Amino acid sequence: MDNSDIRFFEEEKKTWDSFKDSLRTEDRELFREMLSLCSKYATAIRVSSKPSSEALFITILFLQHRILKWVESDVKRLREEIRESGKRLASRPLPP
Repeated sequence: MDNSDIRFFEEEKKTWDSFKDSLRTEDRELFREMLSLCSKYATAIRVSSKPSSEALFITILFLQHRILKWVESDVKRLREEIRESGKRLASRPLPP
């Protein structure tokens, strides 16, 4: 990632300032955090053939998908640990 990627991303991020400012105080920090997580994909956002907002949206979706996969994996691991320890876990199965 070079400086032009970072500058491009920072410019895109600034276009969302009015939206961020209109959020409730407690939601502003979540919004800032969400955009900050996208910064590591600044190069992909800049080189995308899509408009920068669309590239940012897909980056956010991608990050959410990664988080969901991590949570799913962790839940499966914890369930297995519980089963192995002889305890029963009464819950619904994970979605496919």
